Amino acid sequence: MKKLGYAMAAMLLASTVSVPAQARPFVTSKDFLDFCAVDEAYNQSTCSAYVWGLAEGLRTMAMNYKPDFWCMPPRVNMKELYDIGRAFMLNNPDLQHYKPSDLLTLSWQQAYPCPIGDEAESK
Repeated sequence: MKKLGYAMAAMLLASTVSVPAQARPFVTSKDFLDFCAVDEAYNQSTCSAYVWGLAEGLRTMAMNYKPDFWCMPPRVNMKELYDIGRAFMLNNPDLQHYKPSDLLTLSWQQAYPCPIGDEAESK
């Protein structure tokens, strides 16, 4: 319950911070790929923070509300998550007009599927 309180506080704080539109680095997955390809500290830290924030939000949601949504291994690192998402986006250029959060989530669900049916019972 304490984790949920922290997550809600973080979301509330994030929703009150005003960011000018020109400061938002990407809207589509293509924007995300282009932005993250630039080898500058700002770009790299922004991309890492985006991936980390999304992964932590999904992990919190799965733990508290929908455990079969996402079965990420406990010791996966952010570089691995970024690489999985990037590869998915590059391999699906026809989907690059979608938000990066959508495609990152889809790529991670495919990379770390939750066991279903008999498979889930045997674990």
